[in-house]
Amino acid sequence: MKKFIITLFAATSITVNALNDSIKELYRDDFNTFIRLLEETHPDPYTAFGGRIEFRREAQRMRDVAQRSADAAEFRSHLSAFTARLEDGHTFIIGPNATATNQPCTDKFFPIVFKIASDGLFIHYASNEYTRYTGDKLLALNKIPTDSLLRKISTITPTENKYGAMLALRNRIANECFAAAFLAETSPVTLTLQDTDGNIRDVDVAYNENPAWNKPQSELKTRDDNKLLYGQMLENNPNIGYFVWNAMISREAVESTPPSNPQYQRMLNYVTGLLGIEKQDDDNAAVRQIPELYPAFNALLTEMKKQQSEYLIIDLRENTGGMTPLTLPLLYMLYGDKYLNYESNAQYIQRISPLLLQKRGITADVLSEKTGNVPGDYEFRRFFQSDDGKTIEEKRKDPSFIAYRNNFAREFTGHLNGKPVYEPRVIVLCSPETFSAAYHFLYYLSEIGNATIVGVPPSQAGNAFMESTFFELPNTQTRGSISNAKQVLFPGNNEKGKIFTPEFPMAWADFAKYNFDKNAEILYCLDLIKREKIHHEIPMR
Repeated sequence: MKKFIITLFAATSITVNALNDSIKELYRDDFNTFIRLLEETHPDPYTAFGGRIEFRREAQRMRDVAQRSADAAEFRSHLSAFTARLEDGHTFIIGPNATATNQPCTDKFFPIVFKIASDGLFIHYASNEYTRYTGDKLLALNKIPTDSLLRKISTITPTENKYGAMLALRNRIANECFAAAFLAETSPVTLTLQDTDGNIRDVDVAYNENPAWNKPQSELKTRDDNKLLYGQMLENNPNIGYFVWNAMISREAVESTPPSNPQYQRMLNYVTGLLGIEKQDDDNAAVRQIPELYPAFNALLTEMKKQQSEYLIIDLRENTGGMTPLTLPLLYMLYGDKYLNYESNAQYIQRISPLLLQKRGITADVLSEKTGNVPGDYEFRRFFQSDDGKTIEEKRKDPSFIAYRNNFAREFTGHLNGKPVYEPRVIVLCSPETFSAAYHFLYYLSEIGNATIVGVPPSQAGNAFMESTFFELPNTQTRGSISNAKQVLFPGNNEKGKIFTPEFPMAWADFAKYNFDKNAEILYCLDLIKREKIHHEIPMR
């Protein structure tokens, strides 16, 4: 019997070891696949590591660590830590990272939501139990100062500047599953807070499965009739138009994308989720419920022209990006020939790779026939691509300048003949959530129209890697994105290329001035207008 037990134990050990070796091999293969995709797709994965040799040194070290992962969540954590070195918000791993104990965790939410000011985080709103702390500034979590936490989050999550780190910290602690590996203790979390009178206090906060939120209110009335886009004249302010756009997407973007394109379903799922549109058997029925961009923007400018309104506030505070080309007809409606004649020194450099070709829906042979380029080559162009060979008259009729794909917006721009629908003084509201294509829109408005920027700096950097290219690893089904381009929007200006500081940045004290109102940024704009602080010139009408 004793010999039998020993033999059985030995056989079991061999089986377990074989199983462990098999799992280890799956992780190793997926890690190698990820590194191959990164080197094929990313414009420059090497410089951040100190060159190609140091990149390979760190990749091989991380592979040895990652292949010993206890589970897929821990494996994703190792990949995230590796990509964090790139400081690239478009190269990331999707999904929750490992928990502190490598055990499954339930969906529990932090009953406090933070907002970001130019000088730190403060409580934006909370569940009923913690509402009295609204507006308090965050000094520490579990006695760890916020500055230390921001440095730590930047080592495990891709961020492009300190505002990206603040945003990542806010998002990380929102859900217990995400927070568990980051904070040593999550039940409860001790917040060190400072109120507007300078008093400092510690508050213990426990995660909750169903917080009873006390949502923020505003003294300012806005339509808020959908969560994507709308325009209006501000109540009791006929001199001010207001256009909110919470994602660089619209019905036009979806309708112009073939259903066979992998991006179509991803785009449709995102925007219907944002709008709360229920899943339907007929995609077209869902698409028809998505707001249209160009009629809404044209209607607002037309009404502003009728009332001779002087200011237009464009709200990009919650806009995390989408499709940059959607903005071009808007720029033509606003600026006419000023937009068509705009020339940029900014650069956009794109790496051609199998993933990019898959995203574009073309083969390497087709690309080579059209351009002569092959995978591994780079496409070098200016960020704002203007055809110098075309006259201004030709540009006024060129759909690539005045319309979106399939001639969307042509009915509003085709007759303009270089004149804007209406050109007001433009004010752009931004926040750390203003990212990617939304940052591009902010950049265009600032560069072409000399728009005034108000709010908190975006988490997007101007000189940075760009454009999401999605992938999935075969063994672990780990999903993520790799940048396929690099933009240099501010050549020779690394400081502005890192952080776009608004002309009127909003610190914690500025939000306090408006009692931490949901729309404190808009109220601040109204004060700036009242005090005649918005000075940029517009043409005589």
